[in-house]
Amino acid sequence: MKISHACEVTELQRFPVLRKHLDEVMVKFFHHGVEPVERMIGNLIEMEVSLFCSYNEYQRSYSLRFSSKQSLAM
Repeated sequence: MKISHACEVTELQRFPVLRKHLDEVMVKFFHHGVEPVERMIGNLIEMEVSLFCSYNEYQRSYSLRFSSKQSLAM
């Protein structure tokens, strides 16, 4: 709300009812958008964690294969 008040034009100050209605509409808009945004952020975090875990597993399996090849060569 503070951002919208900082960005408002001087003409809007002449119409307090319109300003109040715009504030109500913006609050409803943000409240309806919170759940999908939180879900999307949660999905992005899960994807990053999954990628991190799979990369660590890949590194471990690669290092095991590499060390076993070295021991066979000796």
